[in-house]
Amino acid sequence: MESARFRAQEWFVNPDLVRVSSACDRRFGRVLGATAVALALAELGRTPSRVLDVGCGHGEVLDILRRQLPAAELVGVDPAAAAVAATRDRFALDHRVTVLEAGAEDLGPAGAGAQAGQFDLALVHLTLALWPDPVDGLCAVLDRLAPGGLCYVLELLRPADEVALAACLAPATGPAEARYVREQLALWPSREEAAALVAAVGRRSGRSARLLFRGFAELAVMSEVDSAATPNVWHVFLS
Repeated sequence: MESARFRAQEWFVNPDLVRVSSACDRRFGRVLGATAVALALAELGRTPSRVLDVGCGHGEVLDILRRQLPAAELVGVDPAAAAVAATRDRFALDHRVTVLEAGAEDLGPAGAGAQAGQFDLALVHLTLALWPDPVDGLCAVLDRLAPGGLCYVLELLRPADEVALAACLAPATGPAEARYVREQLALWPSREEAAALVAAVGRRSGRSARLLFRGFAELAVMSEVDSAATPNVWHVFLS
């Protein structure tokens, strides 16, 4: 598993691979990011004043949040120094956006990311599988929630069969992007693993956890992906 995680993380560190992953994420991740933001805001039921994007990468979700929440303070955290530098440059003229070099596990009370303060809403979007310990990381994120706050997680399931695998690879524009997607999906959990992870977070944190499984078509987010097979999106509301 560690070697698979290293290969998957290299796509966000190696400059040659970053060009491939960022191009793919701009198309694929931004659409799911818009869905994540819409679902999270609907579940929260109010306009948040502070929002945390965990694993912000090059800032696609932060940009969506910036446009939809013109009065909110936004903080992105990411452990990849190159991504942090690029995202800081991207939002250099927007004083509402702060980007910190930190992993999810650094957000706990004793971590370097504790300086970020408290948030009404925390988003985790397509990054959880890259974390060293997702349970520890999510519990640390929950430490950053203000009273009445919400943590929303949107992730993908590991393909259960060749039909589901083909659906995941369909958006890739060439061999390099297909390799990128394959090395990411190697870390994605099965349905059972996702349920076990969410249960572990609920037990450790004492928080309410609601887990849902959906297909791309149900979420109406990826018209070019055939989701007639099993559900391939899982999302969690932690409060």
